Amino acid sequence: MEWNDEKQAQLDALRATELTGSLDEASEAELTTLIEALETEEQERLAPALAQMQAEQTELRRQVAASETANEQLALLAAQQEQWLADARRLLSDLQRRHQAIRRAYQHVTGEPLLAAGGSGYILTDRTPHCVVVVEIQLQHRFVINVGLGER
Repeated sequence: MEWNDEKQAQLDALRATELTGSLDEASEAELTTLIEALETEEQERLAPALAQMQAEQTELRRQVAASETANEQLALLAAQQEQWLADARRLLSDLQRRHQAIRRAYQHVTGEPLLAAGGSGYILTDRTPHCVVVVEIQLQHRFVINVGLGER
């Protein structure tokens, strides 16, 4: 049944009669048939749009789930990077402490101080927030240490 102006007028008239309370059995059955036909036609007309909306909603839910998964992974990576940075700082501190001990021992053995970089020297660097640790120790007498950590 295709909905048209004539059916709409008939439906409006039957509803008006129903409101007055003077609708007979045959008219009530006709009103029910018209309402069912209207609902069926509306459902048929809206079905493609509803299917499209459901497909879009499904895709959005998939995207949200993917974003939540990525966020969880990024949070884990951020925590790992923070731990790495703390480890690098501890390592640098330990290397600096050990280097001081080496400097003292070197001076004790040779009677000469360990020189700064450019000669038989050393370089110690700590940069944050992405921590670049560079340790380079070179001694005159067959002793070389090179350590590098991280990217800036």
